[in-house]
Amino acid sequence: MIYYGTRAEDGHFIYIYPSFHQVTLCVEDTKEIVKLKIELAKNQELPETREEEIAIDYWGWYDFKNEEISLIQSSWILMKVCFGNSMNTLMQNGMGKPVRLNIEVAK
Repeated sequence: MIYYGTRAEDGHFIYIYPSFHQVTLCVEDTKEIVKLKIELAKNQELPETREEEIAIDYWGWYDFKNEEISLIQSSWILMKVCFGNSMNTLMQNGMGKPVRLNIEVAK
């Protein structure tokens, strides 16, 4: 999957969206935007410790109906913030699921 994003000061990716235009709404200089290759990580287990929750580890929401990944975040704790208490309800209702991602600059 090809997405677009930019890098934070420490080098991890932020503002990750499926279109270049969406990222332009988040940055002042479009030269900072890079094309990203996103794949599902082999390890899909949820974090178990606080250290794992806050570590740089990309997560997104896989929407079953639209068959797409959205709300990509750079840690599990940020992913949880996006949903509040509704993630489990959405999963139980078959709406989607969180997925761990591998992200790198596309060649």
